[in-house]
Amino acid sequence: MARRIILPLVWMVGFVTSPIVPLPCCVQKTVGGVSYTLEQEADTSGYNCLANCVYQQELDPGQLFCFASGDLEVVCGGEVTEIPGGLSITENGTTFVETSSYNPRTNILTISVPAHNAYGQTDFLLDGKLGQTVMKSNGSCMLSNHGDLNVREMAEKLQQMNQLTADENLFSTDYLIKVRRSRVGYMERAKLTKETNDFCKEEGIINTEDKSVKEREFKALAGGEMVILDNDEESASNEDQC
Repeated sequence: MARRIILPLVWMVGFVTSPIVPLPCCVQKTVGGVSYTLEQEADTSGYNCLANCVYQQELDPGQLFCFASGDLEVVCGGEVTEIPGGLSITENGTTFVETSSYNPRTNILTISVPAHNAYGQTDFLLDGKLGQTVMKSNGSCMLSNHGDLNVREMAEKLQQMNQLTADENLFSTDYLIKVRRSRVGYMERAKLTKETNDFCKEEGIINTEDKSVKEREFKALAGGEMVILDNDEESASNEDQC
């Protein structure tokens, strides 16, 4: 069963918990400061490795390596991996195709959703290194901090989903609002990553906080009402949400 996050006046994004189809192996990667080159793809399940990718050390070839989960820093070489096919989604009778790409070097996933029904074009940038998400819609970028984001796993699950035609029956529904906190000024914007600034080149950036709400609260906010959130008794209105 997948989960779908619903945002007022913007698109809804979801991920499934289906079996993972690995992304293509990095042609070159650095693990713990040592450089490796891809030698072949082979079954590594007997070694508890994360992927069926087999490497040799660049400066000391001959011995073969695969990599399990650990504490060493990993840098994957290569450019952005386009997740093939796109995800075809049918929602309220309208079918559209969500596209996405993943850059293993920067650990950034981008998702693009075309305009459909009452929603305009919406794009997402998920930065796994910084634990940040950026949602670009209606001429603004909304920046939220989430801490730990497993962006690679999200990319792998999206790749698995791209083999399906999804409709609303495949998703369970969670309700989320984005509460405006502050506008990102020139000095603060200069400290953001190049990827975020390029993504929001023509848009203003707003610091936001994501809050989960109940269905009745979400519908009241969407209707322009003032709502007292149950979790911390913080009030919110349609003007506060993005």
